Amino acid sequence: MVSSADLSISTMKRLTTITAVATASLLLMGCQSKRDICAEYLANPRPDGDESLEYISDYWQRLGISAETPDTHSDGLEGIEAFCETDSTST
Repeated sequence: MVSSADLSISTMKRLTTITAVATASLLLMGCQSKRDICAEYLANPRPDGDESLEYISDYWQRLGISAETPDTHSDGLEGIEAFCETDSTST
């Protein structure tokens, strides 16, 4: 028969493993390369026809573009495309 102490230890080991995997996944997501971010954006520049500046601003920040976020979606799109093209030719 399994005691409650054995179940608690087994559960804690399982939770520790799950927590470690989740933490590693979050850290890897934070280390996404600019090339990966560019590919992600260029694969879907207007999700659901969305032309919000919030979407552009998110990618602008993730790519580390130092210029101010543009006032229009199309200017932002052009800026990201130009950045990604320049970044890919420099690596």
